[in-house]
Amino acid sequence: MAPSPIPLAQRLRAGDPRAVARAISLMEEGGAAAAALHAAILPATGRALTIGFTGPPGAGKSTLVDAFVAELRKSGRTVGVVAVDPSSPLSGGAVLGDRIRMGRHTDDPGVFIRSIASGGHLGGLSRSIHHVVDVLDAAGRDAIVIETVGAGQSEVEIVDVAAVRVVVNAPGLGDDVQAIKAGILEIASILVVNKADLPLAPRTVRQLKAMLSLRRAGEADVPVLETVAGEGRGVAELLAAVDACATLRSEDADARRRARTHRLIAESAAAEIRRRILARDDAAFLEALARAERGEIDVDTAARAAMEAPAGGAPCPVAAPPQNRQESRMNAPVDRKEDPATEAWRWARFMLSGDRPAGAFGFELVAAGPGAAELAMTVSSVALNAFGTCHGGVLFTLADTALSIACNSRGQQSVAQTCSIAFLRPVQPGDRLIARASERARTARTAIYDCAVVNGATGKVVAEFRGHSRTIGDHMPIDQAT
Repeated sequence: MAPSPIPLAQRLRAGDPRAVARAISLMEEGGAAAAALHAAILPATGRALTIGFTGPPGAGKSTLVDAFVAELRKSGRTVGVVAVDPSSPLSGGAVLGDRIRMGRHTDDPGVFIRSIASGGHLGGLSRSIHHVVDVLDAAGRDAIVIETVGAGQSEVEIVDVAAVRVVVNAPGLGDDVQAIKAGILEIASILVVNKADLPLAPRTVRQLKAMLSLRRAGEADVPVLETVAGEGRGVAELLAAVDACATLRSEDADARRRARTHRLIAESAAAEIRRRILARDDAAFLEALARAERGEIDVDTAARAAMEAPAGGAPCPVAAPPQNRQESRMNAPVDRKEDPATEAWRWARFMLSGDRPAGAFGFELVAAGPGAAELAMTVSSVALNAFGTCHGGVLFTLADTALSIACNSRGQQSVAQTCSIAFLRPVQPGDRLIARASERARTARTAIYDCAVVNGATGKVVAEFRGHSRTIGDHMPIDQAT
């Protein structure tokens, strides 16, 4: 039975470590009790300095966090640490071993360390991370340190959580081109080359500084520091840089907090809408679903209709989409003033028709629009592995193809730079899979896309995919391409 949120919130705000632990467990579980507790503690949040440590596996993040926490304690500050560990795609379990490297702080009441599992969530963190940070904030911790899982080039969700982002690099993990194309470096407040006693460290420092020279004029300076975490070298300088960075950003703290709340509301609303639509089976919705399956309307139109018409209400007010054209139009010259939805649809048809793996596995185009694409396939014998289930490479190809279509849907040629996938559930022969790719964030040159691969019969997500793309030029007119 969940404890009453009010007494628990009172104990939490008094700094009771048992209440902190229980509150974090509630936030990880989710549900009504977690929501009530979060509402009770929210007025007490917003005071702590949040510092995120991210970087590739093996860079020494946990050891550096351990040394950094010790330096924070020397300055008299209380600390909360949230270490996110990756979950197994097969068992769903996680080792939660990052805190092993922080064992010296176990008996210090001024340090609270909690390891949490990513739960298959992409982005380097967990779904509950925002609420977990709020718990430590409400408990009165002066500084909250968040350590992400070993991150690749597009796991940049830490930017939504931490006021100061420390990107940890190790010598010898890539060349100059790798440094230039690594999207994760672009969100750094501070760049750290850990294990600076290794021979390749000076070269890595030069590569990072060269990468920073490509930033736009007027962007904030990003210091590049060297540390040897195991010996504590450079950690005091790191703390000084963090404090300086926090001071510079204190003026826009309210704006960042408002933007963070805005994003949380949007994410929560999206999850709730998804839950409700997957549960709908009323006549109005089924009519819109059937029309979308027949191609009479596009998926975006059906989705808007489903949100506007309540379950059991009047028929969904849907109209024929602009991309519902005759087959012969595919090879006709294109008026460049054609609306974006139609052009995106036609580019998607062109790209899929020339994709040999898509043809081999039977990928079908369901919907396409600016920054979005939806593909479907039925798992056949050619997609099976030696154990009789769908090969992971096929799931990756399905999601990657949907992402490629989505990122090329705006009239500019784009290429995927980095991609990652989490396999959540096995897929059996005959299963109907639907891959929905959508743009999550965009700059002038780069974009981040999410793609969920869903079992069409159960509505459950079987794989989550994320990719980072870069625009390399304009498309030629589609009438020339076809």
